[in-house]
Amino acid sequence: MHDLIVIGGGPAGLAATTYALGKGLDVVLIGTTLGGRAGDRQHYAGQGGDEALVGEEAALSLQRYLTAYPQRLVDVVVVGLGRDNDVFSVRTEDTTWPSRAVIIATGAKPRMLGLPSEWRSIGLAVAYSITTHAHAVAGRDVAVVGATPRALLGVAELVQLAHSIALIAPNPEALASPLGQRLQQHPRVRLLDGCHVQEIEAAGGSVQAIVVVREGTTLRLPVQAVFVELGLIPNSQLVRELVPIDAASRIVIDEQNRTALPGLFAAGDVTHRACEQILIAIGEDTRAAVSAYTYVLAQRLGIAVSTVSAG
Repeated sequence: MHDLIVIGGGPAGLAATTYALGKGLDVVLIGTTLGGRAGDRQHYAGQGGDEALVGEEAALSLQRYLTAYPQRLVDVVVVGLGRDNDVFSVRTEDTTWPSRAVIIATGAKPRMLGLPSEWRSIGLAVAYSITTHAHAVAGRDVAVVGATPRALLGVAELVQLAHSIALIAPNPEALASPLGQRLQQHPRVRLLDGCHVQEIEAAGGSVQAIVVVREGTTLRLPVQAVFVELGLIPNSQLVRELVPIDAASRIVIDEQNRTALPGLFAAGDVTHRACEQILIAIGEDTRAAVSAYTYVLAQRLGIAVSTVSAG
C-alpha cells in the first residue's frame, strides 16, 4: 500500500509529489500530460519572441526533478476512487492502487464557445485566462467574452494595459455589480451586452476580428486578441459522490486543503479556491502535501491527526 497518491500531473501535482518524496513518503503521481498547461503560450501578431509565463520555470524545474524518479510517475487515466476501512482505492483501467491518503490536483478546463473558428485559433491570441496572459496584450485591441466576476476582474486588469477592450456580455445582468458598473464607464471599455459570438476571424497565424450578433444585427470588431472568460469546469468527477462540492462543482476544502473525508485532500483549480496561477498552484498543493504527510504520520503512529498537527 502506498502512503500517498497524487492524481493530476499539472504544477500542483508536481509540487505535492516533490514535497512528499522529500519527506520520505511512498508516493505515486498518476496523471497524463505531465506539466499540465504550464507551457501553454499565446502567439500574437508582431510578437517578438515567445510569451513569458510567470511560474513556468518553477513548474519545469519540478518536472525535471521528478523525471529522475520514473517509478513514481504513472501515465494513465484514473477512472474511479473509493475508500474502505481507511484505505483509498484509486482505480485505473487495469489496476487498483491502494493508498493511505490521496491528493486531488486534477485542475479545471475552460468553458468554450464551441465554434470551429475558436478551435482553429486556440494559441493564436485566443486564450481562456486574462490573469495569465494580460501582460502580452499591452497596447492591443482585445475582446473579452463573458461577464462573470472572474471576467470583470480580468477586464479591470486589462484597462491598465490594453489599447481598448470590447466587453461582450451575453448576460448583461452580470454587470450590475459595482465593478461591472464602473467598467462600463471606463473610456477604454466598449460594452456589447446581449451579444453572442458568431465567429473568430484569423489569418496569417493571428486573430484579426471577432464577429458578434445582437438582435439580428451582425457586428465585426477588429481585435488582436480574444479572451473567452465564461468560467471553469472543475475536473471533480472522481469525488462528487465522496465529498461536498459547491454550486460550480468545485471541491470544498478548508484552510489546510482538507476535504470533508479524512485522508482526502485537494488543491488548485479543482477546488473552490481556484487560482489560475502556476506559483499559487504550486504553493497550494505543497500545503496539501504537508497536510497529507501529517495525516500519514498519524496513521503510522496510530494516533489522532490533531496530536501531530503543527497548527
